[in-house]
Amino acid sequence: MSTRVGQALRVTAGFTLLVLSARALPSPGFVRWLAAAEVVAAAAFCLPRVWRVGGVGLLFVLGLAFGHHAMAGQFAASLLFAALVVCMALTYERP
Repeated sequence: MSTRVGQALRVTAGFTLLVLSARALPSPGFVRWLAAAEVVAAAAFCLPRVWRVGGVGLLFVLGLAFGHHAMAGQFAASLLFAALVVCMALTYERP
């Protein structure tokens, strides 16, 4: 993957996750804290110097969110897809 394509993928995914998680901020309790952590991790994922830390943070938060959905009896396939995109960026984008 070329550097520019990798950066575009990362920034697009990070911005999308940032917007979607910001919409969950008014939620009560644990979901609010999870959304706030996702906003921070998604913002870091968009920044050039700390994007790898943000990616690892996003994987952690997405895993927690997937577990939260699973405990509620829901299958959150969109979280798995977001985690796949983050994994692709962490694996294939050159530093």
